[in-house]
Formats: sequence, C-alpha cells, structure tokens
Amino acid sequence: MHVLLYTWSTCSHCTRAKELLDASGIAYDEQSLDGDRARRDRLAALFGKATMPYVMVDGEAVGGLPELERMLAAGELY
Repeated sequence: MHVLLYTWSTCSHCTRAKELLDASGIAYDEQSLDGDRARRDRLAALFGKATMPYVMVDGEAVGGLPELERMLAAGELY
C-alpha cells in the first residue's frame, strides 16, 4: 500500500493527517504544494474539493482528512 499526501505547510488539517498516519505507524510520502497554486488548483479539481490535504492510496484519490480518518477507523490502511 502506498499513501501519498499533498499538503500545504500552513494547513492544520494536513498536520493532523500526518499525525494520524504517524501514530498509526503507516508510512506515507508527502508532496508539499507550497508556492504551486496551479498544481493545487489542478488537484482541487481532481478531488472535487478545495480543502487540503489531498490523500491518495495506491494511486487512487480517496479524499481529504475526513476520508482518511474514516479509513483509519475502519482499518482499511493496514
């Protein structure tokens, strides 16, 4: 399983997502979108939401922090 987080450095939801993954012992890659508004806009269109983080699992866009929390609670990321 490969988890990829697209983040923004001042995003509290991004920080929370990383904390949750770290606490769960789930490895992830992070790509910061700081300073790249065009890429952020493209990802917002892909995910259908402007809020971050953007979470991908095995190359599939799964959503943001609420979806990540749901997946962790359901044991879907182990």
